[in-house]
Amino acid sequence: MQPYRIFTDRLEKGELKIDCIVLELENALFLIISEKGYRVSTMAGGVPSPSGVSDMRATSFRILGHKNLLLASALAERIAHSLKKLAFVSVATREDDPIQKLVLELANKALEKVGDSS
Repeated sequence: MQPYRIFTDRLEKGELKIDCIVLELENALFLIISEKGYRVSTMAGGVPSPSGVSDMRATSFRILGHKNLLLASALAERIAHSLKKLAFVSVATREDDPIQKLVLELANKALEKVGDSS
């Protein structure tokens, strides 16, 4: 694997548009999802469970902000657990239901790309 990979993606549903950028390093993944261009907002980190501890999922912690903290934390934990890497997730969107569903869809799409090219 090269030292890092960067890719971007976009989802549009009607008037809703969100972008993401992914920076994948050997031991970490940064996922930034934003509704209005690329910007950092609420950010959470995820730490995978220690090696050999199969019944423990990843844990998360707040780094910045509060607006989309539950969503950012859930995504950070999911990424850390599934990829066994540190995960840093920033979500810069409104908190309404339609946009958050789009965030989850875009995050899933980005994780598929990471998994496909590993």
